[in-house]
Amino acid sequence: MNTKPVSFTIATFNMRRDVFFDGRNRWKYRYPAIAEYIRHSGIDIIGTQELTSVMKGELAALLPGYTFIGHGRSRRLGGEHTDIIVRDDCASLCCENSFWLSKRPDRPGSRALFAMLPRICTVAELKLHSSGQRIRVFNTHFDHLSRSAKMLGIRVLLRFLREADERETLPTVITGDLNFSPTSKMTDMLCRGEFGLRSAFDGDEGTLNFFRHGSCTYRCDHIFISGEFIIQKAYIDRFLPDGRLLSDHYPLVASLAVGA
Repeated sequence: MNTKPVSFTIATFNMRRDVFFDGRNRWKYRYPAIAEYIRHSGIDIIGTQELTSVMKGELAALLPGYTFIGHGRSRRLGGEHTDIIVRDDCASLCCENSFWLSKRPDRPGSRALFAMLPRICTVAELKLHSSGQRIRVFNTHFDHLSRSAKMLGIRVLLRFLREADERETLPTVITGDLNFSPTSKMTDMLCRGEFGLRSAFDGDEGTLNFFRHGSCTYRCDHIFISGEFIIQKAYIDRFLPDGRLLSDHYPLVASLAVGA
């Protein structure tokens, strides 16, 4: 039986969809540096946002030894993904699921009333190789405009967390670009509920940079964890390979220990 807590590093990273008007910051100029960052950062699990199917394929081609978990949010399962990327020598996939942040979460392509776009959540149950400990990871991207869509998203997320917990209680991490601040009512809804969730990062630095280094103090990216985890370190990674920003969001990273 394992008696020593096992450590791993997890991040949430909005990689910014490919937008023509981004010019020199377009995806084709950034993704080789993102792949290099992932390989050398020591991050084991990454919850991503804004990857399209094409972007996912290009990034995955540069990352042998990593598994991409998830699919697109549209009716035909295309469009943007909220994939979870897992380093194969850290953990293996036990099972996965996806649901939509709507009143019909099992219906692909469904969306909340007033939401601009369909929003999806990817769930992965992972087995850590070093100990056999299993963990559950939820990764998502909430609506960027509608408060009611965000509130519905939280209710749907908590419903699926509850259903998973009733089947089997596992240490749980929620990652995502949730488009609300650490001091918002939505944060309270997640952290003051029945699951004892807490933020892995309590700093006041921002994650959104608009491709201007150090330009914003707003943090919309979050990592929430259940009580089984010990936080060893958490930080916003402002790494600039060759002076270039990897995305219009900085990755939020946490090193966690679990099991005893």
